[in-house]
Amino acid sequence: MDSFLAWDCLLSSKNPEKQYLGKLLNSMLEVMNGELSHIFTHECNMIMKGQSRSRAGTIGGLRLIFDTSYEDEETVESIVDRLRKSEVDYCDDSGSFYSGANVELPLRLDSISEIPSQGIMIVSVQFTNGYGATEAKAINSIRQNQAKETKNWLNYSDLSKNKAYVSCELLEEIKQPYWYLVKHPASDGSVGGACGGAYQLSYDLDNIIDALVEASVGVWWNKVSDHENPRIDFDSTERLPDNNPIDPHNWYLHSENVKAKIEQMLKEEEGQSGADSMLFDDIQYNSERMTKQRWPVTSFTAADGLATGFEESMVNERVITPLVKREFFHNIGMFLYTRAPKYWRNGEGKIWIINRIP
Repeated sequence: MDSFLAWDCLLSSKNPEKQYLGKLLNSMLEVMNGELSHIFTHECNMIMKGQSRSRAGTIGGLRLIFDTSYEDEETVESIVDRLRKSEVDYCDDSGSFYSGANVELPLRLDSISEIPSQGIMIVSVQFTNGYGATEAKAINSIRQNQAKETKNWLNYSDLSKNKAYVSCELLEEIKQPYWYLVKHPASDGSVGGACGGAYQLSYDLDNIIDALVEASVGVWWNKVSDHENPRIDFDSTERLPDNNPIDPHNWYLHSENVKAKIEQMLKEEEGQSGADSMLFDDIQYNSERMTKQRWPVTSFTAADGLATGFEESMVNERVITPLVKREFFHNIGMFLYTRAPKYWRNGEGKIWIINRIP
């Protein structure tokens, strides 16, 4: 699924109880009338700010995910316009709508520019349900705990649970976590059993990018000295001094810890899909690609549009922004691969970027 439509409907204040979710789902699907293929149901679980431990929370409503990979933009707009004018039972209005796209990892060079430096992302995983475990006790334990542990661990913005995977500085740019229990549509159209979990997170990389441009002067590049023949030589292979936490060299995917985590994850994957499977090879290859240290080395001259006084903007746009975006999403990719391979099915973890449709 390359692109999708997300449709959110909150339960009415008149009937906020979980027992109405099935009826809300049926009403939403009746209104959609099969125009788009229903792929996932996300149960919205409101987590109060400051919550420090897993608990039931309050069910807020539903987010339905519909595949739009083979639909043109005008068709989707027409469907959304129709849905806005429709009445949905057990909901106070017709809901909210988001367009979304999958972030394919590892990132290709030509796709980095398409990813915004700030926005809303959904980080989702699918449960293993004990796949790969060989004893009934271990399988039952995984099935009983996977939803609870996923709610605790998948929140990438929670430093208390994920300190080894994200720095305080990076965490400051990731906010507003919302938890969703993910379900496949049942064959009869009802809410099916849980197959995974997801968090919606707001992110903003602009502060990290600006700080990195400033911190890298004199280390990765120098300002123009010859104003008649301006030139910048950029080389980011060297770490910034004092293990600067905004330097991607120091992020989880390039840490000493990541190799051991990858080995542990691959051992788990070998038990699930087998070391000779294509999935195992893909996961191993993707891990190598995302953790490979490819630090930009380049030059800018007047022929590239370089002018005195505009060095920072050129370094920002041409080098630092693509670097930070690539490393940020690869870091999350490695988090999804290695954080909980016993509970999260490798190859099924996703990062989606969504935009609210006004």
